[in-house]
Amino acid sequence: IFWDNEGTSDSAQIFNDGENTIVRNSIVEGGFPGQENLDVDPVFVDQETGDLRIRATSPAINEGLNDVVIEEEDIAGRERIVGGTVDIGAYEFSEPYLSISDPKVIVRTVSGEPDEDSEAVFTVRIVDTAGEVAAQDSEVTVEYSTSANTAVEENDYVATTGTLTFAAGETSKTVTVPVLSNTANEGTETFFLNLSNVTGNIRDFDLRGTATVTNDDIEPSEDETIELFRFRNTNFDTGTYVFVGAAERDFILNDENLSRTFALDGIPPGGESEDANPAFVASTTGGDDLIPFYRLESLAVPGTFLFVSTAEYEFIFDDEVQSQQWRQQGFADEEETQDIPEFYLLDNSVGAGTQFNRFQNTQNDTFLYAGSAETEAIKDDPNLSGLFLNQGEAFKSL
Repeated sequence: IFWDNEGTSDSAQIFNDGENTIVRNSIVEGGFPGQENLDVDPVFVDQETGDLRIRATSPAINEGLNDVVIEEEDIAGRERIVGGTVDIGAYEFSEPYLSISDPKVIVRTVSGEPDEDSEAVFTVRIVDTAGEVAAQDSEVTVEYSTSANTAVEENDYVATTGTLTFAAGETSKTVTVPVLSNTANEGTETFFLNLSNVTGNIRDFDLRGTATVTNDDIEPSEDETIELFRFRNTNFDTGTYVFVGAAERDFILNDENLSRTFALDGIPPGGESEDANPAFVASTTGGDDLIPFYRLESLAVPGTFLFVSTAEYEFIFDDEVQSQQWRQQGFADEEETQDIPEFYLLDNSVGAGTQFNRFQNTQNDTFLYAGSAETEAIKDDPNLSGLFLNQGEAFKSL
């Protein structure tokens, strides 16, 4: 889809090196000679915010060319061909589908003894291509089952299986998995809830949700720290990043789909992924001069993330427009009222720590957090300083 591009003769977004250009089965604004090309509005979900998924009324649906499809998934990791013929563009339309949340649970101890067992609550919803609820006229069922990752079945959580039934008109169901406390110091662990065997008018579904159990088995001390590693989303031409701990880092590297999308930064020349240097160090708990940071996933630009402190978090979700563009990633309860911080960092006012600035990518409105050396490198490079807008000091790492 070539639509509303802004290239000029001096700065072309598409460059022709002199060879013949063949375009077919595409949407081209202004038209272009070629087999089955269209000059019509592609009907994106929200072009203004960069959400280039297509809506149910898009003329791009089922108008592509199967012969040139080289991937089984679209840019968002969903099934590439739905309905027999591939859609034009980077995103395959799939409506409706089942989404599943990624709950986070904190398990603590009291006076050296395990607290009462906790629960991981997965929320399964029927949504449309824009992420809005999509009630169905007939019954929908889906089977679910837990599986281990770094958490151990029956030691860290209770194996759980069953079937969810959505009656006509229902759009949300929850699955509660008991999380167990024990006496070993196991740190942060994860396990999965897998979906399968969907019946009803559902074309596609998320294969699994991931539960993260944090500070399991022990009460953390104020000096506990976590190393954060930086991954770049390779689906974007210019940098957009996410920061994760060691457990999530290993999960991404070991997952065939995620490892194709997210590239680990900080690997020294000639080194391997296990040699990667962390981007910064944070605390796992609050304390003096430490402020919480929450991880938000963009709904406007899928696959991108923002880390914010409490003030900005409250501003976003108190604003009618902003709150529709971001999704919290740290809910710990079924009512989705308790959002758990990803980590704690030093306030800018303290003298200790390493300063990090936040930059906004002007090409795709995503964000980069950079230490002092990288900040200066961006400022000194005309190309980078024109691409990344310096939003000022964000935090200080430990």
